[in-house]
Amino acid sequence: AQESITLSQAFDRLGKYNPDLTGAQLYRELISANVATAGEMPRTKTMAELGQTNSINFDSRISVLQSFLPFGYAAAQRNALQANVSVFEKETLLRKSELKLVVRQVFDEYLYQQERRLYWLSMDSLYAQLLLLAKQRLQTGETGKLESASLEQQQQLAHQQVLVCQQIMRKLEIQLGIL
Repeated sequence: AQESITLSQAFDRLGKYNPDLTGAQLYRELISANVATAGEMPRTKTMAELGQTNSINFDSRISVLQSFLPFGYAAAQRNALQANVSVFEKETLLRKSELKLVVRQVFDEYLYQQERRLYWLSMDSLYAQLLLLAKQRLQTGETGKLESASLEQQQQLAHQQVLVCQQIMRKLEIQLGIL
């Protein structure tokens, strides 16, 4: 069986173990690193042609190509990359808030099922006591079998509700573990 966790522990786990958020953090680091490359000059290309080309003489040609960025291009690219980082950070914060809301909803449902389970446990024990009294009265002849049969059925219903609550609580614990 899994151990119960508090809401604050669920929120702590959300930041540490959620693959969406850890992947988003790594991607943010990647695009933040790209901001530094905005002002880099393009690489210089060198080409050399050596040999005989359409003549008996040995030809040699070396060419160097260097492209230059238009004026203001580096600043515009840096601004665009920084805006991309800013937008992605805000999207990540929004996703984290959405996940916190889902965790809170699942946790509240878990607490509700826990209280419901306690209610049905108390009803189960109450019906068990009433059933014991009904059996004693049946032995003394004060009542018929119908009362004890009805109480037995009510006790079984309460016991079934306890089991249903436990199953729902296990499902919610697994959901909290996944989120």
